[in-house]
Amino acid sequence: RETHNALAARTASTADDTAAQAYTVESGDSLWSIARRFALEIAQLRLWNDLQAGDVLRPGQVLQLSAED
Repeated sequence: RETHNALAARTASTADDTAAQAYTVESGDSLWSIARRFALEIAQLRLWNDLQAGDVLRPGQVLQLSAED
C-alpha cells in the first residue's frame, strides 16, 4: 500500500496532466478523508462522481479527482 506522502508526491507530479485523475477507494476511506488528502471539496467529489449524500463508498471503487473534459 502506497504511503500518503508517496501518493501525494505522485499526484503532485502528474497534476499538469490533461487526463482526469482517479483514486481507488480503500477500506476506511470517506469522501471527507479523500477530499482532505487531495485538497478538494466534498461537493466537487460528489459532482464529478455523481454521488449523493448517503451514498456508500466501497473499496475498489474508482473516483475521479477532477472534472473530465
